Amino acid sequence: MPNHPYTRSLLSVVPTPYPRTGLKREILEGELPDASQVPSGCRFHPRCPQAFDRCPVDDPHELIPVADDLGHARACWLDETTAPAG
Repeated sequence: MPNHPYTRSLLSVVPTPYPRTGLKREILEGELPDASQVPSGCRFHPRCPQAFDRCPVDDPHELIPVADDLGHARACWLDETTAPAG
């Protein structure tokens, strides 16, 4: 399962031929983004279910390696050092 919350939400609604038991679909709320008007900060913050106060202000442009054997990386402020408490 992906580490980035926005990617998890997108993949949770992909139709599959075999129903996945125990996985809840995450329906993203908010308006679809306008490609001609990219939002400030993280471009996914308007629809990200885990966005917090830093997301609309700062763009997470640095790729952070993900702890897997596939060489994946993400650009997200939501990690163990920057996530809000709770």
